[in-house]
Amino acid sequence: MLVLARAEDADAAGDQVLAVVRGTAVNNDGRSLSLLAPNPLRQQEVITQAYRDAGVDPAQVSYVEAHGTGTPLGDSVEVRSLAHAFAPRPDGTPRWLGSVKSNLGHLLTAAGMPSLVKVVLALAHRRLPPSLHLRTPSPRFDLAAAGFQVVSESQPWTGDGPLLAGVNAFGFGGTNAHAILQQAPAAPAAPGPTVMAAKPAGPRLLTVSTASKPALRQALAGLSAFVAGHPDIDFAQVCASVSTARDDRPYRLALIVGDDLAERLRTAATGPCTPVLRRPRAAYVRWPTLADGRPDEPLTATEYCRKLADWGIAMDPVAVNPVAADTGAELTGALRRLLDEGYDTLVTAAGQAAELDRAVRAMTAGRDYDRLAVIAADDDEAGLLALAGALWQRGAPLDRLRLAGDHRRLAVPTYPFQRRRHWPSPDPTMLVHQLVWSPSPPVTAGRTATSVCLVGHGAGRGNSLGDGLRAALRERGIPSTATVTQADLTVFLADPAPAGVPGSTAGTGSPQVTDGTGWPTVSDLDAEVTSTVLGFRQLLADLTQRRSGCWW
Repeated sequence: MLVLARAEDADAAGDQVLAVVRGTAVNNDGRSLSLLAPNPLRQQEVITQAYRDAGVDPAQVSYVEAHGTGTPLGDSVEVRSLAHAFAPRPDGTPRWLGSVKSNLGHLLTAAGMPSLVKVVLALAHRRLPPSLHLRTPSPRFDLAAAGFQVVSESQPWTGDGPLLAGVNAFGFGGTNAHAILQQAPAAPAAPGPTVMAAKPAGPRLLTVSTASKPALRQALAGLSAFVAGHPDIDFAQVCASVSTARDDRPYRLALIVGDDLAERLRTAATGPCTPVLRRPRAAYVRWPTLADGRPDEPLTATEYCRKLADWGIAMDPVAVNPVAADTGAELTGALRRLLDEGYDTLVTAAGQAAELDRAVRAMTAGRDYDRLAVIAADDDEAGLLALAGALWQRGAPLDRLRLAGDHRRLAVPTYPFQRRRHWPSPDPTMLVHQLVWSPSPPVTAGRTATSVCLVGHGAGRGNSLGDGLRAALRERGIPSTATVTQADLTVFLADPAPAGVPGSTAGTGSPQVTDGTGWPTVSDLDAEVTSTVLGFRQLLADLTQRRSGCWW
């Protein structure tokens, strides 16, 4: 997940800034030749527009994260667009190039997010991760001539000024996007974890939540070691940072802590923990006691519930008539109504918890109320925090941001993700299906093609693919005809490389137009795609009349 914030808001909140977005640009190919045929001109435009609008000199960019589709046409067009937007660096040093798809594959509609995250982390660590599996550069384009070099191994990312990177992202629907990211400025001097302001008075609520029991124990142990290693740390800042760092997970622990934070964490790391199964339904049950012959009720049930509601905890107040009446009967009736309505968590004052617990046990004897709990709560601040933590441990929501207040967040230990391998069992070989290639004739079973027509750019004389196929047909006694209408089988051969690309045989005998680098121009690529599509459409039209077999 990425969080975007204005610079002043991030500074005011004390957030750690990982990178700065200098500019972005988005456009669309509009109507194109096909889903997989990108528009070179529109890609060039979106990259150029991003730097023009942001007022950034492209020469300052030292790394580009390519979209990197891995297709001959897509990669050729993208590199051409990058070469148009980024001239070779004046000092001759290479501009680094990479694509995260070599590390984790193509995530389709989410493919742009890993690229962005990769560059943000690389800027934060000032280190470029490698793009994997590059052995032999493609002959379709000369990266070195354009001033690019693929990052093949992890290396430091250095520069004279703030590091700048460009990120490409192209969608199946023809949308093209480019983002410019810059290294984050140095954070303003702030008190570190061992440089303390005056410690606040009063207890604090610490909440820790994980997805598994081992992760919870590991998180508590790591946090305990962190606090023990910083004896002067502000425990209020630790509680605020830890409690607001993650969302609610099934395994939870809430502690009321003070200066004994490290010891409490160490003890809790070996204590029991059970997962949350569902959100509890809680009620605060209270009845007044007599003091000097008059009811003494320091805090009513309604007031108590209102205080917890400020922290996002919903709890229903249940009042019982004064002791002058038959309190036992009133309490029994109230409990019966609560249990019948599905309440599973009953809260009361500490002095009345024992009586309430006895009444609940008497009513539920022999019945299955494994989730039913009676919680004692005091009226002071520590009592309110302890009750909030106990209800949150049972699954109740809690507004921890409001509890944290304005405390500055610290760089506390991160979530202890559990590394697990998910191999098939019991026998992986039983789940593997081996694919075997066996050639078969592209005609109806029982028939043999008596004549073949080769069409397309790859079928021209002098093309290795077309000439080789004609020779193989002659060896089998199958003639190749010149027209579709005379052939029993038609084969469409597309040239393996567009005109002007090194290794291409397209347009043999005609001058190749390049831009001086040996690369084809954009018009060459457009013409090649247009010619292939139009030729294929004409073939389909001819076959509609001939009803010949067709293999492409």
